[in-house]
Amino acid sequence: MGYFLYAYVVEAEADNKGVTIKTTVLCSSEYGKKGLFFWSEGERPPCLFPFAGGTLHCTSDLQTVPGYPVTGRHGDTPGENENLIQIHEDFRPPSPVDPVIFHFLLPVRFVPCPNRAPLVTPSLPSVIVRGDRLSATFVATGPADIRFWIRRLEPKERLADFDLNMLFAKPAERSTKATFEINLGVIKFALGDK
Repeated sequence: MGYFLYAYVVEAEADNKGVTIKTTVLCSSEYGKKGLFFWSEGERPPCLFPFAGGTLHCTSDLQTVPGYPVTGRHGDTPGENENLIQIHEDFRPPSPVDPVIFHFLLPVRFVPCPNRAPLVTPSLPSVIVRGDRLSATFVATGPADIRFWIRRLEPKERLADFDLNMLFAKPAERSTKATFEINLGVIKFALGDK
């Protein structure tokens, strides 16, 4: 929950040939008026306005920024296929201190791939299982660039099999160090962590 000037909403739908992504930027009709946003699950009072299929709510009835929504098709660019796509979104609000919420509604039975580069996010996300799909919500102040890969689940995989806290966590990098060890006048060379 939080107050933001802009909501950058990405809704993705998959079919057997790829993924269609619709991006919408929302703001209040009164310039500079922040809305209180909610993205967690639960019952909401009827005075809130729903967006992104009811996965994002706001105290203000927001308007779409001119030029949006934008719809694009993914799955046939280099490195992508119908089961693996890269999401790349960025937004530059008018002021570098404008608070922005980025809300992603991933396709049914798709999960992020934290082990694939690039993985660029402005903050740790709030990831929620919504039936057979995930939502991921990031917050930022000013401009933000978001890049990550998503993949279709294998037939036997379930969303419940994943640690939601690790879906946008970069794998830990191990460094290899060259070390020398002298033992009774004999020089030993070792690679790797000791």
